[in-house]
Amino acid sequence: MSERPRDFDADAVTHWLRREGLTPESVEALPGGASLRRYWRVRTSGTSSVLMTMPYGGPASEELGKPGASAGADFVAMATWLDGLGLPVPRLQRVDLDGGAILLEDLGDRRLYDAITAGADLEATYLPALELLVAFQSATYAPAEACPNGDRRCDVRVLQAELEHFLEYGIDARQGRRLLGDRRAALEALFASVAARLGAAPTALAHRDFQSQNIMITPRGLVLIDFQDAFVAPATYDLVALLRDSYVVLEPAALARLIDTYHRLRLAERLPGDPLADRVTLGRLFDLQTIQRKLKDAGRFEYIAQVKQNPSFLRYFADSVAYAVRALERFPEYGDALDALCRAVPEAMAARRA
Repeated sequence: MSERPRDFDADAVTHWLRREGLTPESVEALPGGASLRRYWRVRTSGTSSVLMTMPYGGPASEELGKPGASAGADFVAMATWLDGLGLPVPRLQRVDLDGGAILLEDLGDRRLYDAITAGADLEATYLPALELLVAFQSATYAPAEACPNGDRRCDVRVLQAELEHFLEYGIDARQGRRLLGDRRAALEALFASVAARLGAAPTALAHRDFQSQNIMITPRGLVLIDFQDAFVAPATYDLVALLRDSYVVLEPAALARLIDTYHRLRLAERLPGDPLADRVTLGRLFDLQTIQRKLKDAGRFEYIAQVKQNPSFLRYFADSVAYAVRALERFPEYGDALDALCRAVPEAMAARRA
């Protein structure tokens, strides 16, 4: 068992490489996201790799509904399983779970997000990502070997807890006061209804964060990262993550065409008893999942700002809320709840007027 540093820095990375019999030529810290993991580009013997490190004693994940004792073990198990299904994931080079480090193939720095924001043709750029999503869903639809994360479920309890997280942080903490009375009651009723409807929807294995910043553009094609928290979720979960990405805003007409493209690609797979074969059903579930996922994201951004002292995600708060407003407008039965949301959250009111 290797000795594990409490938190990795460049010196600890260099020490780990040497202990593995590798000669470090350079160590470069890579930009991180909201997770506890850190990433380093390391060059050894003329070869570039990426080292993923995890702090000692930290939880596997900080988000609601993400159980598990080890983010590293989850990553390795899912990477091995997905690779066995022929899906594109980073190649594992060295695994030291006791030491809190995993050496990976260097996929470069170009993400789907970078291609989109650089002005590439939108629908042509999204097409291979939609093809990858359908390939992921097809390969994991009825696998011969059980998924390591197959017992993890985004069920009614998780769906509703994430919506209540938005109420706690996206409204109460953001406004500096607790929402009370009829407005709170209307939103709580909305959250219970949306969670129940999604909880009764068809399910599938979901990557969980199948979005533009987790899809790498590499010489061997698109490659998925950040899949260690995969779980069984409503079947439209990953499609919403991709097409209602917090970091890329799609116009309604482009969104509709991309959903049509996804539907066509999925039908071509001829999945047995495909629960999303009907386009109307797909659209309704997409909108319901948008309400849940984007309010969850907005609450998460405020939580990261207030609890983790990282305000960098707050610039995506308004767009996330706007996505939820647009979806809510498609459900007349949620009119009172939409009114309550708009009165409680200025960004929702602005989206409704836009």
